[in-house]
Amino acid sequence: MLGTLSYVEHQRTIRPSLMMNGYLVLSILLDAAGIRTLWLQRYNNTVAAVATVSIAIKFGLLIIESVRKEGLLRAEWVHESPEATSGLFGKLFFGWLNRLFLAGFSRTLSLKDLFPLDKHLTSEYLFQRLSDTWHFLDNKSPNSLFLLVANTMKWHLLSAFPPRLALIGFTFCQPFLITRAIDLSQQPIDKASSNAGYGLIGAYLLVYVGIALTTGQYQHLTYRAITMARGGLTTLMFAKTSSLKSNAVDSSSALTLMSADIERITNGWQTMHEIWASVIEVAIAIYLLEQQLGAACAIPIAVAICKFKHHSHLQSDAL
Repeated sequence: MLGTLSYVEHQRTIRPSLMMNGYLVLSILLDAAGIRTLWLQRYNNTVAAVATVSIAIKFGLLIIESVRKEGLLRAEWVHESPEATSGLFGKLFFGWLNRLFLAGFSRTLSLKDLFPLDKHLTSEYLFQRLSDTWHFLDNKSPNSLFLLVANTMKWHLLSAFPPRLALIGFTFCQPFLITRAIDLSQQPIDKASSNAGYGLIGAYLLVYVGIALTTGQYQHLTYRAITMARGGLTTLMFAKTSSLKSNAVDSSSALTLMSADIERITNGWQTMHEIWASVIEVAIAIYLLEQQLGAACAIPIAVAICKFKHHSHLQSDAL
C-alpha cells in the first residue's frame, strides 16, 4: 500500500508526499513509546528487537520520502516557489526560507532574490476567482461581499483549524505535565522513578515542540488567508473604480477603501480563529477547574462575566 501511494504521489505531485510523511511520523512516535515499554520489561527482548528494526525501517522510509524533487521536476514546474515543493518537515520548520535567510545574511536582498510567488497569492488569480463569482450573484446584499470572500477562500480559512485545535491540546497538556512532575519529585529515587522521569522528559519535549510547530503553522496559514483576502479585495475594488466614469466616484473615497478599510478588515481577521478556539479553551478550563475546586470554580467565572459586562458598557459609552 505504501509503495503504491509513494509511486502515485511521486508521479502526481511536485512535493514529497505529505500523507506518507505524516503517517510515518505518527507511526514512529507511537511505536517508540511501545518499544520503550518492551525494552523496560526485559523479558520481551526478542519482540523489542524486532520492533526496533521495524521502527528503523520506517525511519529510513521517512528520510527517503522527505527528499525534495527539485532535480526531477519537469520544465514547467522548475520555477515554482520553494514552499510549493517543500515536504512535511520543510513546511513545519519553515526550512524553505533558509535559502532566503542565508542570502540576506551575506548581501542586501533585491527583487531577484525573492522566491516566485505562489499561484494562489497572485492578484490575477484572486481577482479572477472573486470577479467571476461576483458577476454571477443576482441578489446582492450588504453581506454579499463578505460571504463571497468567505466562500471563495473557505478551504484556505479552514486549513488553520487543525493546527489551532492541536495547539489547544498541547496547551492543556502543560498542567498535567506539571502535576505529574510534582508527584514524581515526591517519590523516592529508584529505577522505576528514574524511568518515569526519562519518559516525562520526552513528554515535555513533545509538548513544547508541538506548541512551537502548531503555533507557527496556525499563524502562517492565517496570515496566508489574510494576504489572499487583501489581494483579492484590492484588485476587485481597483477594477470597479477603473470602470466607472471620472465624475461618478470620488477618488479619495476609493483610496480610503483600498487602504484604511481593507487594513481594518485584515486586522480583524488576525484573531478570527480565536473566536471559536477561545470557547473551547474556556469550556475545557472550566471543566478542569471544577475537577480541582468543585463548586468554587464558579467564582472566577463570575468575575470574568462581570469584567466582560463592565468593558462592554465602557465601549458602548465611548461609541
